[in-house]
Order: sequence, then C-alpha cells, then structure tokens
Amino acid sequence: MLMNRKRTALALLAFFVMITIVLLDPHHTANASSQGELAFDYSGRFTVNETEGTVSLTVIRTMGSAGAVTIDYYTRDKENVPASHPARPGQDFEAVSGTLVFADGESAKTIVVPLINDSLYEEYPESFVIELKNPTGGATLSKTSYFCGVTIISDDDPNSTNVIRAEKMINGEGDGYARVRLTRKNPTNDEVLIHYQTSPGTAQSPSDYDEAAGVIAFAPGETVKVLTIPVHDDNYAEEAEYFFVAFQNVSEENVYVNLLDPDTRISYVDNDRAYVRFKDPVVYAMEETRGAYIKVTRTGERPITVEYETIAGTAAAGTDFTAARKTLSFTKGEVSKTIFVPLLDDSLAEYMESFTIRLFDPIGGVIIETETIEVHILDKDHLT
Repeated sequence: MLMNRKRTALALLAFFVMITIVLLDPHHTANASSQGELAFDYSGRFTVNETEGTVSLTVIRTMGSAGAVTIDYYTRDKENVPASHPARPGQDFEAVSGTLVFADGESAKTIVVPLINDSLYEEYPESFVIELKNPTGGATLSKTSYFCGVTIISDDDPNSTNVIRAEKMINGEGDGYARVRLTRKNPTNDEVLIHYQTSPGTAQSPSDYDEAAGVIAFAPGETVKVLTIPVHDDNYAEEAEYFFVAFQNVSEENVYVNLLDPDTRISYVDNDRAYVRFKDPVVYAMEETRGAYIKVTRTGERPITVEYETIAGTAAAGTDFTAARKTLSFTKGEVSKTIFVPLLDDSLAEYMESFTIRLFDPIGGVIIETETIEVHILDKDHLT
C-alpha cells in the first residue's frame, strides 16, 4: 500500500515537472510565431554625413525564421516627420519605398537610402524617418522598433551659403496687411533672389487677403527684407485665420541659398471678436435693500444680445429672491448693462445665502468670457 502511494506521488511529481518545463519553454508558448518578429536593428549607426552617399539600415527577424515572409518599407515625407528640422526628399535624400522578402531561415535584410550631397550649409542637422508596415507570411511587426530615424550632418562651409529664415510677425486684421520678415545670415557678396507665392489656408483669396507672387531681391550684403501682403478687414467675428507663403531660391546657379522656412504659415488675428463678462468676481447684497445689482460689460461696438438666468443655491427662488430668465441687449457702442434681481426680505435671522447668475446664448459674434457669478445675500436680522 505504501509502495503504491510512493509510485503515485512520483508519477504526479513527474507530470507537474513536465507541465512546468512546457510552460517555461518559449518555444511552446501559445502566442509565439515561428515566422518571427520584424524590426529595425538599433545596433546600427543612424547619424551620417551627407558626403557618405548612402545610409544602410538593417531589418532583423527574431523569435523564429520559418517560411518566407515580407515587410513593406517607406520614407516619410517632411510633413510626417517628428523633427524640428526635417530633411527634404529630393534635396537631402532620395525617397525610397519597397518590399523586403525574407526567405525561409533568413534573418536580416538591408534598406539602402541614397543621400544627396548638396553645396548648402544647413545650420542644424536634419532628420527623416523610415517606417515598416504590412508584414505577411505570418510574421509580426515590432510594436517599438517599426520605424527608424536618420540624422544627416552637413559638411559645407557655413560662409559659402546664404541662410534665409522667414520670421512670422504679429499681424492683426485691422492692420490691413500681414508681414513676413526675411533675415539673411552669412551674407555672401552676391545678389540673392527669392520667389514667393501665396496659397490659401483657412483664409481665402480674395475675400480675406490678396493673392500675391513676386521676387524679393537681397543686394550684396543686405540682411533684412519685409514682405507685405494686403489682408481685408471685415465685420465678422472669426477665429484667427492663416494662409501660406512658399519661398524658392531663383538666384544665379552659383549662388547657394538655404531656405530654412520654404513653406511659411502666416496667421493674423481678427479685430472684430467681442467678449461679454461680469464686471465683478462676486456680488454682495443686503436682504433689506430688496434687490441685487449685477453689472455686465462687453468689448466691441456692434449690437449684441446675451441671455441670463438665475440658479438657486443656498438661497431659494421664491423665498429669498425672485427667479429670472431674460435677455440683455447691447446697442451699438453700448459697453455695460445692469441685471436687477429682486430680493425677498423676511423676518428670519439667517446666515449668508447665495444664488448664481449664468450668461448663455450670445448673439452677434460675441464670446462669453465669464459665464457665471455668485450673488451673496447678507441678512441684517442675523447681524443684530
């Protein structure tokens, strides 16, 4: 009997040991893919000089290599690169895309991106991104190493290149124009010609601004130019609007120019926007005066209206004050209005009680700046 129990115990122990080994063996996990996981090999070098001509990036296949699998790759354009100084396809590198094919058992492939060695001095290193997508054949894509950033360093003499930066100036619709200051760093003894062309954003031509195109000429040694574009002042309250100005170097062939802001967004602020607000942060009123006075002010000059209503708090409508829901109307040029709320005086000695007034439903292009205010009712009966 004892021997049978020992045999049973040993059999159970062997079974649990076998189960434990299977559970701990990564080759027996239910989620493992024998086709492998694809990712960029981050042991490579991702900062290159533009003179190197190409940059090679390795894609590796780990955790399995059974069967043939594929993965697509592509270089992102500059609008989709998370970098403050993006490299430009066609100017700093050649955009590439394609499909990598891994044969059965193959564990590494290489992507080669051609670099463009120009004669322009770039003030800052520039970057671009290559991304992997669409794995096939049962392979999976790494959740963390599916993209790779490449930084390009310029080897050009900073004194050989005119560096042009477009500085956006503060513009208001009421100014009648929007301005862009072009500053020239490292000016050479050459004339620099910059072509400009506007294009619409939220602002449209001709209703919001005048479409413009032309050439800005920097004389030898000249460092600052200001481009002025007419904008139209309307009577509509609008969000800040913007349009674009594209710049392009059209100088002589041997005059090197680095445009740091070839596509510049020009924003300007609407001068018609108006605000309505309560004048004070809080209002106190004595119950015995039988009324609370709440002043409302606004900016702008056009006629506007705004609704208001009382909201009970510790003070109750019908017992402590008279409920109200009315319209405040501001005529042209009128800048303040007063709301009057009747208070109900009783003979009870009470502590301070409060209710709220809320502004809502503005009409006439006005924005509510402070929506609510608390009115505190003080009782003289309690004070005595």
